[in-house]
Amino acid sequence: MFIIWTIICLVGMFGLISGALMFWSSPLIPIKNNTHNPLPLLSIIIPARNEEGRIEALLQSLKQQSFQRFELFVVDDGSTDRTDSVAKRYGATVLQNEKVVHMGSGKSHACWTGAKQAKGKWLLFLDADTQFVHETSLETLLLSYLDHGAEGVFSVQPYHKIKQVYENFSAVFNMIVMIGMNIFTPWREKFPAAGAFGPCILCDRENYFHAGGHEKAKTAIMDDFALAKVFRENQFPIFCYGGKGIISFRMYPEGWKQLIEGWAKNFATASKSTHGIVMLFINLWICGGFALIGGLIISFLEPNLVVIVISLFFYLLYTGQTAFLARKTGNFYIWVFPLFPFLLLFFTGVFVYSLYLTKIVRTVTWKGRNIKV
Repeated sequence: MFIIWTIICLVGMFGLISGALMFWSSPLIPIKNNTHNPLPLLSIIIPARNEEGRIEALLQSLKQQSFQRFELFVVDDGSTDRTDSVAKRYGATVLQNEKVVHMGSGKSHACWTGAKQAKGKWLLFLDADTQFVHETSLETLLLSYLDHGAEGVFSVQPYHKIKQVYENFSAVFNMIVMIGMNIFTPWREKFPAAGAFGPCILCDRENYFHAGGHEKAKTAIMDDFALAKVFRENQFPIFCYGGKGIISFRMYPEGWKQLIEGWAKNFATASKSTHGIVMLFINLWICGGFALIGGLIISFLEPNLVVIVISLFFYLLYTGQTAFLARKTGNFYIWVFPLFPFLLLFFTGVFVYSLYLTKIVRTVTWKGRNIKV
């Protein structure tokens, strides 16, 4: 039994090392003052389907921004609620999405519809559940894009703000979303970005239409990955940043059903774009967490004070590491992380369910639509 426990502890150690390497850094957008020439006209495009309860926070945050030289489009993607009237109340131009074919989520069509009406030099695509944190956040985002040469895709993963206990079960998913982009390891310069962060994408209008934009991603479930791919094929760079302090969102506030449905619809598909080495780190980290649970159980089956202390030490290390990594992506409750085995079990279960939907059923459901994969 001691040999088994030793092997388990070694697996746990490799898991801890992998956890450190897979999320070595999480670049944030630096806050700066505008020392450049006036920024160009911006077109903000918000695809929205039944977002009456969420979009107002975003529109209110836009109204408070120090940078106001933008036109605002909300593309109504077949909503059955009051999304359009809320958008009009904040001065947005509301467009109706083009007819959605049997493939794709509708979001790509909505983005393309908005882009074709846009007059701005730069295009900013925002999910309806996002919102800017400070009055200078939009200007900071634009200045950072300018510092990167104002070309290609500049994408930001919003910081996840949660309000209900069940939302903590998104913690591991948020970590993997960022880690899976390949660029947060010590070797970020060697691994190409797997895609872009869909909730906040900024690009040059000319680059966008030259590459084909969302028209090339119209059948994709993961529109952000598909868009990044067409930009990359046209030799445009892809930039990915964490949004803490700039932009936030609240995901799946309607409850468990929406949370599971939302993560299951695209997670297995997205994993195909993650670099093999990064995927190895992720798998080792997850296996290490499960292994340490086994090691802790074994230590109590054959009581030995030294073994129990070492097992508890590793368990607490994993707890601390999980909390540290997860809170780079959202304000998850600290007290849930000693229960990290349940977070890992939930993540694994939803991932397996996602594989079932995408590989066997070949259909996923989102916002009342059955989407063929």
